[in-house]
Amino acid sequence: MTTTIEDKELNRELMELTLIGKNWLSELDLLEKDIQDLRRSYVKCLSRSSEADNYKGADEVLFLFERVSAILDAVRIDAQSYLAFIATLIEQPDTLYDLSLVENHFRIEVKLKDLLRAFNAVKQMAGKINTINSDCD
Repeated sequence: MTTTIEDKELNRELMELTLIGKNWLSELDLLEKDIQDLRRSYVKCLSRSSEADNYKGADEVLFLFERVSAILDAVRIDAQSYLAFIATLIEQPDTLYDLSLVENHFRIEVKLKDLLRAFNAVKQMAGKINTINSDCD
């Protein structure tokens, strides 16, 4: 009897982790769209301003947009791998696993928070440069 209760509880928790993982992927999709939109707007702003008006850090900001996108892709791969592993545990309950499941969960959460901080920093830099260029309304 205890095994059945424990199995149901474990399955419930694995399903919850699946929902969290799917939420991560949704957040990454939204963030990717935000990055693309902001980058597009930033490039448009730069193209409207004269070369002499461009802030020295414009190339750095464009590089950071690319870097944040690369980090996002890496986090997405980690989240997808994590979800695939959880799916294996749900489908094959006899699969052995250890604390790495919990460690991976927290590692991905930390990466997501770091990604959001990096995106916000790039957004602020882009905003500062846009305010320097008067053509960027």
